[in-house]
Amino acid sequence: MIVSLLPDTAGRDFILGDLHGRWTMLEALLSHVHFEPQRDRLIVTGDLFDRGDSPLECLHLLNQPWFFSVRGNHEQNLINWHRASHSAKMSKKEQIIADGGGWFFALAEDERAALCEKIENLPMVILVSAGERRLAVLHAEIPENMHHFDEFLQALWQQHPAAHHSCLVGRRRRRLTVSTPVAGIDLVICGHTPVEPSRCLRENTLNLDFGLPPRHPQSGLGLFDTASETLCLCSAGLTITSLDCSRIHNVHET
Repeated sequence: MIVSLLPDTAGRDFILGDLHGRWTMLEALLSHVHFEPQRDRLIVTGDLFDRGDSPLECLHLLNQPWFFSVRGNHEQNLINWHRASHSAKMSKKEQIIADGGGWFFALAEDERAALCEKIENLPMVILVSAGERRLAVLHAEIPENMHHFDEFLQALWQQHPAAHHSCLVGRRRRRLTVSTPVAGIDLVICGHTPVEPSRCLRENTLNLDFGLPPRHPQSGLGLFDTASETLCLCSAGLTITSLDCSRIHNVHET
């Protein structure tokens, strides 16, 4: 449920926002930062498939030793379908298809089962060391009433429903404009809630989901370099722009 990665002393760690099957955009980002599979690591905030046109290519990344991902709500939807009784599967199938998962039901039955078993092993949280800093990667958010990271981890270990729900689908912390940093961790990195790049940092939480409406000028796929604190954003047209995250001011929506 919680994975802690040893420091990558040989290479770099990159953290990617919700992938959603956007293979071509990922390739463009990795080429832009000169990603080296023998040395570097890529960690994703979940939702590896649906919406984009290359779900299986993105899922095959789970076989690579340099690739890591937390579990997102789209992964959880497949797991829930896989675990459901025969009578409950139909409604869950309809929801998955509505969320862009029709590709999943085009697979053979044994392929679907094998895929669900694989993603069921994805952790809820990945801890990463970046120099002197300790980073936590998760899909959605930490509950708005939890202000210390150890409290959140303990709640996950104890399978507390509120912690589990917030980790996968929560949006209350951001919508309620909670201004209290999460103590006990240097930076929380998540996805799930689409934001504009200039508004991606609140206190010590960095949101990397830039899956805004397609026509939005800042819609794209984001890649964060933990060493340089640079954010690279790839648009649907494969144009890449860079932003120095150390210069992003905390935002407080009203």
